[in-house]
Amino acid sequence: MEGDLKFLGWYRRRALVALFVLLVPWVLAVATHHRAIDVLLEIALGVDALIWCLLDARIHDKSFQHAFVLPFLATWPVSVAFHLVWTRGGRGLVSYAKALAVAMGVIVVAAILGSCLAMGQAPSP
Repeated sequence: MEGDLKFLGWYRRRALVALFVLLVPWVLAVATHHRAIDVLLEIALGVDALIWCLLDARIHDKSFQHAFVLPFLATWPVSVAFHLVWTRGGRGLVSYAKALAVAMGVIVVAAILGSCLAMGQAPSP
């Protein structure tokens, strides 16, 4: 069982990193008004968040019902908060706030770099 949890934890960390990495092209797609790419990346973000929650639920010995998959994908930013409260209680809100702060940081940096690239300028140190 210990090896199974280590295996699941490894994939859960990769899913979280992938979520933050996907935010960068999503911000650039939104900023440059590429609607088709924006929609595809939003779907990819939702699927990645779902994978993270499925792995996380398994690690915390919770059963993620398959009936919740489509509603989860439709409302994934809010559903992740509910999932964290469900698996961790009150600590889940703190975890969500931390993840949201990191996500906002990634979005701001991507937006600044995207605007600099769009204007043809490199940011000055």
